[in-house]
Amino acid sequence: MFKIQSLFFLIISWQTLISQDNYSNVDQYAISITDSIEDYKKLTDLLTDKIEEDELKIRAIYRWIAHNIKYDLHLYDQEIRYKNNLEIVEYVLENKSGVCEHYSQLFAAMANEAGLNTFVVKGYTRDADGNTSRYGHAWNVTLLGDSYYFIDPTWSAGYVRNGKYFHDFTDNYFLIEADSFIQDHMPFDPIWQHVKPMLSFNQFDNMEQIDFINENIKLIDSMSYELKIEDTIRIKNKIKRIENNGNGNFLVKEYLIELNEMYNYLIYNYNIERFNEGVKIYDSYLELRNRKFKNPKVDITIVEKLLNTSDSIMNKTLYTFRQFKEIKTTISQINIDNNIKIANEACLQIAESKEFINQYKYTPFLLRWLIW
Repeated sequence: MFKIQSLFFLIISWQTLISQDNYSNVDQYAISITDSIEDYKKLTDLLTDKIEEDELKIRAIYRWIAHNIKYDLHLYDQEIRYKNNLEIVEYVLENKSGVCEHYSQLFAAMANEAGLNTFVVKGYTRDADGNTSRYGHAWNVTLLGDSYYFIDPTWSAGYVRNGKYFHDFTDNYFLIEADSFIQDHMPFDPIWQHVKPMLSFNQFDNMEQIDFINENIKLIDSMSYELKIEDTIRIKNKIKRIENNGNGNFLVKEYLIELNEMYNYLIYNYNIERFNEGVKIYDSYLELRNRKFKNPKVDITIVEKLLNTSDSIMNKTLYTFRQFKEIKTTISQINIDNNIKIANEACLQIAESKEFINQYKYTPFLLRWLIW
């Protein structure tokens, strides 16, 4: 879970697409919407259904969250695990409180429900004194027109001072351009910097002053590609980008550990799915064998293809499970050992079936009844 040490922020004069005066009507409307709705889809529809402009839709969602969701200091140092992002969204709407992960996940869920491409970005920040935070943070990026803009609903809702939370709205973190936002928000994944030249972790931590150029088109192209590829490849790409961005602080290193473990779990679960696929194919072979390849008659080449396919799958599965014995992971070693045993037994059984088929092929037709 991502936590922030402080909600103090640097007061910087930024401009958004529409002046704050033009937000007054939508702000008043958003604030007037009840906080009793716990279904984010119904809430999003109520907030945005009568609004045509995308920017005003995103504003209504942002303003409602900043007005109704309070930062929960009791969750500050707790490690809470959720099954999925929806569970995070349901929690924050039920409790009307949370930490940065709750704010950003709720914002992303509602914005995407309204048809606005929005993402959660994880990273870390600098406090009002310019010191790098000891805790991770999460914020949002949303696409309006041909450009991505950055939003921090957590910092917009209030701040912490002397261990006490003040629910005090500020407009300083709504639809901010990348060259300004990166002054105090450093994403773990450099793809979300959206600036040129790219800022290394050390440069951010040392507060080096750099003249940036926004790169909207590059980010749009990169994200279009990232969204199309498999989760395992996407995570590997992310790990490589982070590692190539210089020696990060302990927050970066912890995030890399988290990503590598996420990758391991994806591969492990994929391997289980692959095993089950192999079992299904082998079961098809057994069904044919139990009919003695008759009623209707089955070409032996089809039988061999089923066996060879299941054999290939099972051996790849066994190899992958064995690889998990060689890496550092939180996956239970007992579970790994058990799956190695099951996969090995499956490989042996398939090998016996292949020997049977070879014997069957080269046995004269009239004598085949002897080998059943």
